[in-house]
Amino acid sequence: MIKINVGVQQLGIIQSVELYPYQKGTNILQQLFNKLNFNLDIRKNIQSTIKIDNVEVDINKTIEILEINNYSQVEVFLSKRIIIECDHEHLGSIKYNTDVFDQVNLFRIYLVKNFIKINSCEILIINQEDGTLFQNESWGKYGVYQNIKVSIQITKQQKIIFNQLIKEIKIDIFQPVAKFIHQFKFEQNIQDDIIIFKQQQKQINPDSIYMNLNLSQEQPWEAEIQKDFIFQIQFEQNNKQITVSQNIEVFDLIGIMRQQFKIENTIPLKLEYKLKKKILDIDNTIKQECVPTCSQLILIKEPSDNKINILLLNQKTHIKQFERVAINSILGDLDVLINYDKNTESIQYYVGEQMKDKKQNLQQLNLKSECVIKYLIENKQKVEQFEKQKIVQIQLVREPSDENSQIKVIFENMYTKQSKQIMISSTCFINDGLQQVLQNEIIKDTSYYQVYFDQQKLNLQARFNQFNIISNSKLSYFTEFVIFSAFVQGEDLELIVDQNLSILQIEQQFKKYHKINQQLFLKIEKLQDKNLSLKQLLQKHKNFQFVFQVSSDIIIQENQINLCIFLNEINSQIQLQMQNDERGLDICQKIKYNYKLPKNQIIQLYIGERLVNYNETVSQIKNEISIKNQQLRAQFIYFLNLQFVSSCGLVQKIVKAQLEDTMQQTLNNNQINGDNFICKQQLLDINQKIKELPIENNSIIKYQSNQIILNFQNDQTGEQHKILTYQDESFETIINNLGVRINQLKYQNQVLDLTSKIKSINYNPNENIRFNEQPNYHEPSDVIQQPQQVKVTVTIGDKNLTYCVSHNMLLSQLKKDVHSKMKKNPDTLSKYALKYQGQFIDDQRPLSSFGKANLEFQYSLLYPIVHS
Repeated sequence: MIKINVGVQQLGIIQSVELYPYQKGTNILQQLFNKLNFNLDIRKNIQSTIKIDNVEVDINKTIEILEINNYSQVEVFLSKRIIIECDHEHLGSIKYNTDVFDQVNLFRIYLVKNFIKINSCEILIINQEDGTLFQNESWGKYGVYQNIKVSIQITKQQKIIFNQLIKEIKIDIFQPVAKFIHQFKFEQNIQDDIIIFKQQQKQINPDSIYMNLNLSQEQPWEAEIQKDFIFQIQFEQNNKQITVSQNIEVFDLIGIMRQQFKIENTIPLKLEYKLKKKILDIDNTIKQECVPTCSQLILIKEPSDNKINILLLNQKTHIKQFERVAINSILGDLDVLINYDKNTESIQYYVGEQMKDKKQNLQQLNLKSECVIKYLIENKQKVEQFEKQKIVQIQLVREPSDENSQIKVIFENMYTKQSKQIMISSTCFINDGLQQVLQNEIIKDTSYYQVYFDQQKLNLQARFNQFNIISNSKLSYFTEFVIFSAFVQGEDLELIVDQNLSILQIEQQFKKYHKINQQLFLKIEKLQDKNLSLKQLLQKHKNFQFVFQVSSDIIIQENQINLCIFLNEINSQIQLQMQNDERGLDICQKIKYNYKLPKNQIIQLYIGERLVNYNETVSQIKNEISIKNQQLRAQFIYFLNLQFVSSCGLVQKIVKAQLEDTMQQTLNNNQINGDNFICKQQLLDINQKIKELPIENNSIIKYQSNQIILNFQNDQTGEQHKILTYQDESFETIINNLGVRINQLKYQNQVLDLTSKIKSINYNPNENIRFNEQPNYHEPSDVIQQPQQVKVTVTIGDKNLTYCVSHNMLLSQLKKDVHSKMKKNPDTLSKYALKYQGQFIDDQRPLSSFGKANLEFQYSLLYPIVHS
């Protein structure tokens, strides 16, 4: 036997193989492919040549004829053509023909030459399927041997002169300049100042995409501070430039635009930030809406609704409240918009500095849209006696109505299950009802609560009749806020906080609110516990007492380690101070806190190309970095893998949910239909973004599905059948689709109307629907017939298993046999499942429930291996 070294220069590797003289050159390739774990498909499609001492040889000749010995220089050259596809929002569809053994960098050169035209840029290439970041090695080095789709991120370093110093920011060339302004302000800690960018004294349009700028790529930009906002306002066919104060509110800007364009008083107006196609919130300032100066805004008008915008200003607290009210309302109608105690307090209104009679009409007062109405809340004892005794009928302000019916509403605390019944007018605001209920709660401010009716989140400023809430309706309410109490130098202080925030965040809020000395810190025995949420900490330590102490009094663990981490997302390094016994997960939590990332954001840590396990200690990570002389990298992942399971267990689907998408978008994108989506016994608001929901990677989300399994039983033979269908289907449709001949259907001893829908009978899955066969003297009966033998094909990767089994076999039996034939560990059976038509299915179903003689299933992991 001859032992030789075989080099594959394209992969930068040398493999040792052993051969007999009578074996052929093809055996060299076979052993090499085995060592490289090439599957059958790759071997079939790859082109291979062998060179011995730099001379190409016939691979079909024997080792002896080729005169190969232990000292021969054997090299293998491989080739396989693939197409790299990229669908880019700005560059369009890109198809790049290459060899799997070509360097990835050639693709970057191709992009710069043919599409980007910017030389000094960095191009990140990411495998869309698994998120792999390609560096400079060949495609094959990353296991890519088939056509793939990639996404690309293209950035460059832009120099900016500010305060006579040159700064650098990393920018995405496909983003607008406005984003770079926000990024620059954040990195330079510029809070309130208005910033513009210039190049050679020419202002750069913030709405323009960097790639479309006709500017010198190497010339630095200049950053300047401006005193006022300048906007280009577009209204229909007209355009105007306007200069306004840097503290202006959207409400006031709309009022100015109404005057500038001479728009009628009762026409609703909205301002849209053209770049982001975003309607500006009338409650916010322009700064809060993050609109850069010199941006273009679009003024949008809607049909008149006979209402005007008003600003209600509390003269004592200076609290502002923006409302849209009917022009024919009287001042007294505004009472329902203001939070006050109706039993002991009354409201007086002022226009300018003059108090007005509450009976006066807004139109009679000549009040224009975007006007200010001031008010004072006073004790009723200070008001004249006839005012106290007057019966005020509340009129609808936004849509006046005569409806004044009293309804009985039950409010139930979702967590404590305590309920309270109240009587209230259906025209009242939900907030008014909630106020009555909260008298027995510790936190009485309604702004901390959420209210649901039939799994729909309610707007507290809406009226009961807007949601068809009738008498005896049940509303659920809850809050995630608690009263946080801590001792500070002998004094017990309190603050209402969100219990889902980390202890570190609550500590900062508490110090800021109570203006606590910055040298004081919460005493926590383990520093890593500060990354826990308040809820998590109290689950570990139920009666924990929070105390602020001077930092020198706090127990600080020894052996702290400074970690240098490279963040791929922003192409820069950060320093973190960690404890020896903290783990990889703690590193990720600190990164999330420092960069204000969502709680459920996935961060993957790498040392070189090795993925770090979250349970590895900081000490272990630091040692490996030192030994390998490699950098610790953090990669942000912008999606979660979620498993959706229907209430009946029939539909199981694993999807990728983008953090920026709402749950509703995720459901639509993956064709999931249902109601009441619940994770860990908590009802999810499908209108919230994935990043805002209390879910994490690999969460199981259960929901009520419209699908159901019906059990049918033949009264004559006793034979039972299971049928999968939808609750909106009629019994007639099911029978017609199956070709069933029956006399009648019975459920719970009652004959069913065949035109009725399944959901009308409140079906119990533990009971049977009975039927009588309709005799046919010419043909054999077809009563819900199922094939006695079913041919089943199960696909596992590139292998197939074929069975011919009884139609009564359960999927769990089939799954167990497949698991055994694949020689898998019996303990891992629960981690695998069968898929039918791309969806996981309940393994308690019999094959007969599919109603087919030929079935195809896929066998795969129930939970894909995704590191969170």
